Amino acid sequence: MASPIPRYSEALFEIAKTHGRLEAIDQDLSLMEVAFESPELRSLIDSPNIERSKKLELLEKVLRVEERTPDEGSLKLLEVLLERGRLALLPDIARSFHSKALEAEGRMEGRVETFDLLESEDLSKLEDSLGKKVGAKVSLKQTKRPELCGGFVVYLEDQMFDASLKGRIEALGKKLKALPLRGALGGSSSKD
Repeated sequence: MASPIPRYSEALFEIAKTHGRLEAIDQDLSLMEVAFESPELRSLIDSPNIERSKKLELLEKVLRVEERTPDEGSLKLLEVLLERGRLALLPDIARSFHSKALEAEGRMEGRVETFDLLESEDLSKLEDSLGKKVGAKVSLKQTKRPELCGGFVVYLEDQMFDASLKGRIEALGKKLKALPLRGALGGSSSKD
């Protein structure tokens, strides 16, 4: 039996795209995905002792955090998932929807690992440069990795761009190992 995740994600995506609400629904689903990481919320949602209407009310409160106004499509999805007993699928639906939204908007997300965090201006320049290379608007999250010694490594979907000092040293080491050392140093290949 096929997973219902793509079906829910695709249906919501088509509604969001048709009504110009991709960003709003994507934000709602991202917020719910993070909220679902809370064991307390999950135990309340999974409890058979709590009525469906109370669960929906609780989830709406999560979406209204900081006086946000959740999208109607997001609320309808929550109702449908609660009604069908499939609320546990929500984080996977959120990830699937997010991928579709990124693709539809010509965006890519990734992470950059650096010896020290980049200034916002440098990060923007790197995102712009990578965006030109891959043909999409790129946004990167930063991670500090002191062992890189300098430079950076970018992970963008299934691609990796290594411009780190550590990566360059390792590449040079591989090239040196591949050289016939005696010949490279001017020695003769015959025995002395």
